[in-house]
Formats: sequence, structure tokens, C-alpha cells
Amino acid sequence: MESPLLQRYRRDRRKLLNFIVSSELITDIRKFPGSVIDFDVISADYVLECIKSGGGVFDVSKATTKHTDESMFPPMIQSQSGDSFFLVSAPDSAGSPPRRVPPPVEINSDRQHSSIPHVSSNDSEATTSGVNDPYMVPSSSKSAKNMDVPSLGLPVLRTGLSDDDLRESAYEVLLSCISFSGITIHSLENPKKDKGSKFLTGLKNRRDRRHMRSHSVENQFEHIDTIRAQMQISEAMDERIRQKLMQFSMRKPHVPLDIPQISIELLSGIQLNDFLVERSYTQWRKRQANVLEELFASVSYPEMQELGILLDKIRSPEEWNIIMTPADRTEVLLAIRQVASSLSSMRGSSHTSYWNAGYHLNIRLYEKLLFGVFDILDEGQLIQEHADYLKLIKLTWGTLGITQKMHDALYGWVLFQQFIEAKEMVLLDQANLQVQKVLSINHIDENEELCIDRVICTIDNNGVKTRCNLVQAVFCSINLWFDNRLQDYHLHFSEKPAFFRKLVSMGLAVATDDSAAIRVRVYVERSVEAACRRVEDTINLISKMEGKHPLAILASELKVIAEREVSVFSPILSQWCPDAGMVASVYLHKFYGERLKPFLEDVSFSVDAISVLSLAHRLEHYLIQSFKSKDEKNGVGSFSIDFYQINKISRPIILDWLISQHERILEWTGRAFHLEVWEPLSNQQKQAASVVEVFRIIEETVDQLFGLNLPMDISHLQALLSIIFHALDGYLLKIV
Repeated sequence: MESPLLQRYRRDRRKLLNFIVSSELITDIRKFPGSVIDFDVISADYVLECIKSGGGVFDVSKATTKHTDESMFPPMIQSQSGDSFFLVSAPDSAGSPPRRVPPPVEINSDRQHSSIPHVSSNDSEATTSGVNDPYMVPSSSKSAKNMDVPSLGLPVLRTGLSDDDLRESAYEVLLSCISFSGITIHSLENPKKDKGSKFLTGLKNRRDRRHMRSHSVENQFEHIDTIRAQMQISEAMDERIRQKLMQFSMRKPHVPLDIPQISIELLSGIQLNDFLVERSYTQWRKRQANVLEELFASVSYPEMQELGILLDKIRSPEEWNIIMTPADRTEVLLAIRQVASSLSSMRGSSHTSYWNAGYHLNIRLYEKLLFGVFDILDEGQLIQEHADYLKLIKLTWGTLGITQKMHDALYGWVLFQQFIEAKEMVLLDQANLQVQKVLSINHIDENEELCIDRVICTIDNNGVKTRCNLVQAVFCSINLWFDNRLQDYHLHFSEKPAFFRKLVSMGLAVATDDSAAIRVRVYVERSVEAACRRVEDTINLISKMEGKHPLAILASELKVIAEREVSVFSPILSQWCPDAGMVASVYLHKFYGERLKPFLEDVSFSVDAISVLSLAHRLEHYLIQSFKSKDEKNGVGSFSIDFYQINKISRPIILDWLISQHERILEWTGRAFHLEVWEPLSNQQKQAASVVEVFRIIEETVDQLFGLNLPMDISHLQALLSIIFHALDGYLLKIV
């Protein structure tokens, strides 16, 4: 499989070239009638030369004659760490290539003994196929998986079908179902062929439309072409597929449609001469064989070993293209068709039928169809025609085994995944609507319930595997994502509080194991704990840099956490858990108290002691007062905490400070007296300078005392008044 970064680079390159060619900078496009533009083989240098020349004439035949391999490799830079390349959509360096030797390719010696062999899509032929072939399908933007999205827990694909393979197969299934529903999907008078082959032009024009289009006969082709663009299917391959599937639907209009029939029909109708490059044909053929294998592999059937040999022949370029005659190839496909027909007869009547055994493929195909509702030019928005699009993909329900409830759950799941990717609020709202729709269904048909229960998923939650049906798996996966975020909401939503209310609402909606109040209480405790741990990990470094005691810094940082809890999170969380604020306060109080207690056991008068006691007192006072009124309003009981006893501990420390200030003030007032030049006062001079200095000293002493921000009692005030009295009395005695 190709690197996701390389696929992303190629996708960006195609979009950029198409935008340039479709712009006003190019005034004339010259190409052969009926031909298409494959932007994978267009030289970017040639396009720029056309624009610089001033004529703006773009000749397709010349555009592909030089630098045809430039799209295969991203721009590189030379550095001491090795070659690195950059992406248009993410200008960060992708890093240097690996230094280690690649591992050897493993050959499965048991391949010939297995009933259905495992086939990997990592063949070297697939990596370079389609370089000069318009039938080559563009890489999907969904190829690079967001590792932040939890898994739905479907059984793995044993054949290694990639995201692009699934997308292309999903499009073929959709076209087949549209055709069998009676809608014409191919015509020699197809009007879209007169509009050129600009891949994204239709999508850009759609943004300027004011009205939704109807499902009239006249615009069916344009609807389907919109889907083709959304699914990122090349026009050349699309034309051939439509023609074959239309012929298939006309020959057998009343046959129940399934995926094996579609793959076999395409293998029968599409030949090597339909492709410009043999490797592209080989890659396409392998995909069809892998799809068949996925459907047949889980079925216990006597002919499975022979079927595996037949599928191997389809995959082999040498055997299929050179050794085998047309009659031999027809015989192989006929044998596969007979097996498919035999299994199809068991459809719905046996748990061993491929229709049930292949659900892991069917669900993935339907997911790819649902992802088509997002505008490929702005993946955070739904396309304007998304309602019509959803009506069309509903035609695949019978073929893929989808029910209404399964659709609602999967559509919500797809919207939720896209929200994680694009961070758009509208997508979260849409996903929440789908979740509420599923939850609001009180009763469903017994057969529909049976279909849902047959789709078995395995959710892995920290090593604990849980088997559940599809709808339960969707809810569980969404819940896991919410649990991960809400258990540290101070980190994940510190800059995006607007998301918080809706996220909590949806997260609690999909949770089924505990009550909302219990879950919110757990979220508060774990999130506050995580925030406290992060602060604790940094205070020693901050203490060295700022020269402050670590406990003083910790108290200040915890107060910041408490303030954000009060202003942002608790007002929302209290809707489900009225005592959410008290839970946060109790935890913060206990967390700091456990670290303060050893310090208080041997505290004595010092600058650090005053600072720590002062900030600890402020923190405790804020935690109590900030939530007291809110909790009383919500009907929550009072605090039950172990107070720091700052008033008791600080009382002797303040007295020690006042005693030390007493002697110092007497010394300073005496100094002011002796520095005074005792001369008669003039008319302008109302008081002696020493008197002003004495009052300044007294004022500073009072400010320093109350600046300690520590609890005081009457004894402290009496001591302060004693200092003031003795300072003034001593000065007056000297004057007398």
C-alpha cells in the first residue's frame, strides 16, 4: 500500500492542477475529441509555462510528454538528517526516510493449502500502475486514517483491501443498484461528455446554485456525475463501468442483485484493451478478486479450495492475460458464477450464506458511500444535494443488507468521524440528531432486529474486548472517544468551550452503563486530577526560575483551575450532576492539603512561610465561597472537608512578625528624630520632616500587615495598635 503522505500529496497536486487549468489563466484547452485529462500525468512545469507565455493555450498532448514521473515523488530537500519532503496541505516536514534496512517479504508457504488464500494489495504492480492511464482512480482523501477516531470493531479484511479499493467498489455497487432500479446510468447522448473533463468544475459550480435539483429524467446524469466526482472516480473508468452495468441490468432486470454478480459481470465485460496500461488492468482485476474472496472466505463450502485456485488465476497477470484463452477465462468466471449462484440461493435462510458472512465488507462499502455527502473541496460541509444523494444510496440497502436503523446509526457514525476530522460544529449537531433518531425508535421489525444482531463487532476498551451488534458498536465507539476527552476536559476544551455543552450532551446520550450523574462525577474527578498532575509536574522548574516556594506556585495554579471550573465547566456539568462544582472543589482542596500538611508541621516565620500560608488561605477561601451559593441553589449539601487551619497556624507567626516590627519601628522613629534640623517653622512649612517620616513608617507597617493576606484576630490588632502607640509616644517624649 502506498504511503498515506504520498497519497495526500498526489491528491493535493491533482486539485491544484485542476484549479489552475479550470481558471481564467488558461484560455484554451486543446485535446482529442472524447479524450480526458489525467492530472496525474500532466506536467506542472508545462502548465506554468503556458501561463507565463501569456497565450494561456493548454495542449494536452504536449502536457504529458515531459516530466511524466514528477507526480510520483514529492518535492525533496537535502539536509544533514537526510532527504525530507513537504506537503501542500500540511507544510510541516514529513521527516527523513528510515535508516534501517527494510524487512524481507514473507512468502506464505501454506498458500496452496488454504481454501481461500490471503492476498495483499501491496504488490509492486499496484504502486506504479496508472501512471499514464486515465482509468487510474484518484487516491481518496480518506486513505490517511485519523488515528484519533476509534474503531468500529468490524472483522478485519483478510485480503488487504485499501480505502481506495473500498471506495471504488462502493461506487460500482451504487451504480449497479441505480441501474437495476430503472434509472438510466449510461447513454451515447450523455450530455456530460460535452462539458470537458475538468474533475472539480462541477463541484465548484454547485456552490453558486440557489435551488436544489429534482430527480427528473433530465438531470439524472448530472446527479450521477456529481456522485462520481464526490467518490473521486476517473471519468474514463466511470464510462466503461456504466456501460457494462447498464447492459447487465437490461439483460437481467428482475434478478436479485448482489456484490458477486456485480464483480463477475464487470470481470466478464471489461478487458485488457479497455485500459491504456496493463498494470492498471491487473490492479483493477485484483480488486475484484479480493472482493469476491472477502465474501466467500467466511463460508464453509466444499468448493472453497477450488474457488481459491480460480481467484488466483484472476489475480495472476501472466496466466490471465497471456496463458489463458478467452474461452478459459469465460470458464473460470462461469465456475465462480455457479458457486455464487449456489450460495445466493441460501440468502436469508442460512447464517452461513456469504450475504451474512460478508457483512464486514458490506458495512465498509456503505460507509464509503456515506462519506460522499461531504464536499471534497470543503470536507467540513455537506454537499448541497446531500438529501438527494442519500435517497440514491438508499437503493443499495437490499444489496448490502442495510436497514433503516443501521443507516441512521452508520450515518451518525460517519458524521461523527468527519466532525473529529474537520472540527465543524454543524457536523456534531447532525451526528447528534442521528443518534437521537436511533434512540427514539421504540420498536423495530423482528427481521430488522435480526439483521442488526447478525452484524457482530468487537470493541477493544483498554484490552477488554466486548462483542456487540452494529448499533451498539457505533454507540460504544462514540462513547469511548467522549470518555477519553471528557476525562480530561480541562486539557481538550480549554480553548474551545463552545463545543463542551454539545459534546457532554451527546456523550451522555450514547452511554448506557451508568447514570448521567455518576458519569459526570467521574469526569470531574478525573479531569481535575489530570489538570493537577500537569501543574505538579512543572512547579519545581517554575520555582527555580521565579525564586518562589513550590507550594506557593501550586496554590496559585490550582486557583486558576478552580476559576476555569467555575466559569466554564461547572455551569454545564451541573445540569446532569448538581454537585459537580462541589466535587471539583473538594478534590482541589484535598489535593493541595495533602501537599501542604508536611509543610505546616514544622513551619516558622519566614518570607516563604508567609507566602505559602497566604496563598493557601486564599485558595481555601475561594474554593469554599465560589461554589457555596451555587450548591445551595442546586440543593446540594454543605462541604465536608478537612480545613487547613491556616488561622491557627498563622496566629503565632503573625505575632512574631509584629514583635520584630515593634523594635524596628522604634529604631526608625528615633533615627527620624535625630535627623531633624530643629528650626522654627516658616509660614509655608506646616510640619517638621521627622513627623512626616514617622507617619510614613507607621502607614507602611499597617499596609505590610494586611498585605500578608492571613486571617487575624483581636490580639493581632491589639499588637498593631501597641506598635503605633509606642512609636508616637516615643517620638513625642523626645520632642518634650
